[in-house]
Amino acid sequence: MAGASRSPAIGANVHIICSDEARNGKTIFARLYAELLRLGTDNLPRIIDTDYPHGTINRYFPGESDIIDLSSTDGQMRLFDSILENPHLDYVIDLEAHNLERFFSIFENIDYEKAAAAAGLGMAVFFFLDRTLASIQAAIALRGQLSSSQFVLVRNDAIGAFRAPVYGEYELVKIGMDRQIRLPALSADALDFVEDPSFNFTDFIMQRRQGLPEWLSDELWRFLETIYQQQPIGTAESLFSA
Repeated sequence: MAGASRSPAIGANVHIICSDEARNGKTIFARLYAELLRLGTDNLPRIIDTDYPHGTINRYFPGESDIIDLSSTDGQMRLFDSILENPHLDYVIDLEAHNLERFFSIFENIDYEKAAAAAGLGMAVFFFLDRTLASIQAAIALRGQLSSSQFVLVRNDAIGAFRAPVYGEYELVKIGMDRQIRLPALSADALDFVEDPSFNFTDFIMQRRQGLPEWLSDELWRFLETIYQQQPIGTAESLFSA
C-alpha cells in the first residue's frame, strides 16, 4: 500500500505526532494541532504524552492530557485500549522519539489500524523528518508498516537542510507520503515565548492575548498563516487533514 492516497475519515480521529529524533519542533506542532482542533469543535481532543514520568505537552494541557509509560504493559494497554473504548473522542498522541519503534511495533502486531477502523476511528501519522539520512530511512520504514493510515511528512525549516542534500532529496521521494507540511522557523525569542506554559495558540488566534510587541505578533501570525496556506486547495477540511 506504500504511496497510496487515502481519504480522511469521517468522525473522530487519532493523530500521532512522531519523529525518530528529539527537539525538532514536534511538540509545538502537536500543541498547535490540538488547539486548532478545539477551535473547530469547542473541545480539546484527549492528549497523550509519552514523555514518562515528567511529561512535556502535559505542561500545556494538564487537565486534558495523560502521561503514559510505554515501557510498561499497563501503560501500553492504557493507551491502546482507552482509545478504542472511547471512539467518539479525537486524540493527539505526542510520541517521544525513544518510543517510536516500541509504539509502532505494538501498533502493527495487534493490527491496531483494523481495530481503530472497526471502531469508526480515522488514523493519521505525522512524521517529523530530521536532517539525517537515517531519519529518511526511519520514515520509509514506518510508512511501510501502515496500510490504511494517512501518512504526512512534516519538515521544520529550523532544522535546516539534509546533511547530504542531493542524496537526501533523492531518497525523500521513496517515502510515498500522502502529504507534506512545512513548519516555518521561529526566531529564538519567539520560540522562547511560545514554549512558556502560559502561552496558548487559541488565545492568540482569538486575539485574547493583548499587549504583545508588534514584531512578535507579526512573526506568530506569519508562522500560522504559512501553515494554514498549506491546507488542501478547494476543500473545507481541517487545517491538518491529509
